[in-house]
Amino acid sequence: MLRLVSLTTIVGAVAVSGLLVTAAGAQPAWRSLPVGSPAVEAPVGLCPGDPGLVYIGTFGGGVLRSRDEGRTFQPANTGLTNLAVSAMVVDPVHCEIVYAATFGGDLYKTTDSGRSWVSLGQAAGATLWLAIDPTRPQILYSGVNGGAGVLKSVDGGATWQRANQGLPATSVWTVQIDREHPDVLYAGTGGGGAFKSTDGGASWRPMPVGPIVWSIAIDPRNGATIYAGANGDGVFRSDDGGASFHQMGSPRDRRVTALAHDPGRRGVVYAGTAGGGVAFSTDYGVTFSETALGGSLVLALVVQESGDVYAGTGTDGVLVSGSYGAVWREVAPDALRGLNAQNVYGLAVDPTDSTRVVAATNDGGLLGSADEGATWRRFGAGFSSRSSRQITFDPTDARRLYVGSFNGGGLNVSTDSGRTWTSRRVGSAVSYVWSTAVDRRTGAVFAGTAGEGLWRSTDGGQTFARLGAATFTDTRTIAADGCCGAATAAPRSPPSTAG
Repeated sequence: MLRLVSLTTIVGAVAVSGLLVTAAGAQPAWRSLPVGSPAVEAPVGLCPGDPGLVYIGTFGGGVLRSRDEGRTFQPANTGLTNLAVSAMVVDPVHCEIVYAATFGGDLYKTTDSGRSWVSLGQAAGATLWLAIDPTRPQILYSGVNGGAGVLKSVDGGATWQRANQGLPATSVWTVQIDREHPDVLYAGTGGGGAFKSTDGGASWRPMPVGPIVWSIAIDPRNGATIYAGANGDGVFRSDDGGASFHQMGSPRDRRVTALAHDPGRRGVVYAGTAGGGVAFSTDYGVTFSETALGGSLVLALVVQESGDVYAGTGTDGVLVSGSYGAVWREVAPDALRGLNAQNVYGLAVDPTDSTRVVAATNDGGLLGSADEGATWRRFGAGFSSRSSRQITFDPTDARRLYVGSFNGGGLNVSTDSGRTWTSRRVGSAVSYVWSTAVDRRTGAVFAGTAGEGLWRSTDGGQTFARLGAATFTDTRTIAADGCCGAATAAPRSPPSTAG
């Protein structure tokens, strides 16, 4: 029987993944409790001139490198003191040069294919995306969390300057470069919509799509055709360089976390989703068909000239398909599973069965264990959010669970012990639900948000009303009084990273 389960996520600026556990009746002696392979947030690094060289950036296990077209992988982490890789990009001219950004804001560079890394210092916040100019690889852009917008380097990462005039103070989740006109950039944000720059990031203007744009893809044959992946609204397309957008077809899961255009086949677009795997379109996004990779949280997509598509996922590692997603093959399965580095954010034990544990992860969705954490699997169906947050079992009915979620994910509710989930809106369309609690006496459900205060529902989480608007803004922790049903909220500042 579990006596206590604890987790650590940040020590200084270093991400610490997994769980620590001790048994009932024992002296305080902790042991590690692995929670599966890490999420793969960074696009898989491929070398245009050397197909044998492949890099995988993992959120907890650092960088893996292959020199035999992905048949075998080895760690490549010497000098990489933070192993939670949130973004990565390969120099398209000199593939031995790779840039990696890590959880907490640290930036690193290797000039010898990952045999050694040097620190480039810290960005002005956690880096969520890295982009490199295809013709001038000394120019890089980073999308940053927490309001810093976009940073630009013109000297191979040695120095960085803000390039965010016209951008709102919100997180930038993707930066895409028009390969034919590399001073033309597109950025998708976590609350302010999408933006375009025509002067290399010196200034930006809004595009009519949003408010949360996880992903952007540019047609490599026609830079005026732009695709945007929205949070819950599927895929949008612009045929005039972002001046106007039209809603297109959509994957079954409409939260589109990753987009990639096939460079070798006209009109072929792949869409990765927050809970429905990968879908593809052969008609420029008018219609989408599901691939055989269903049910996965897809965080990154890369398509080679050959048509092979790589998918980085939250819990299933990296997969590759060369047949419109009909058949997928695991990439580096043993190396990734051996890392056991899933980044755990929240945890709950079923009050009626202490062998049943649920873990909320950064970019791994929800994971569940029925054997006190010995083994883990994806928890339930229908949970569609990039990252889950605090988990609460209803103290009056343990079949009911409430889970907070990342930007725009709302409050997720299950009434059947986590087998199925529905999303409930709390606040605005971009609300970030940090914390949850249930009043044992009245059954009222509380949700604490980042920037939008404390909310209460008296109908089982169907609808919410805001409480104490003048008192609470950022509400990261809520505690319900086990005696008398009162709820206490602890205001906090926003976290240093959104992942």
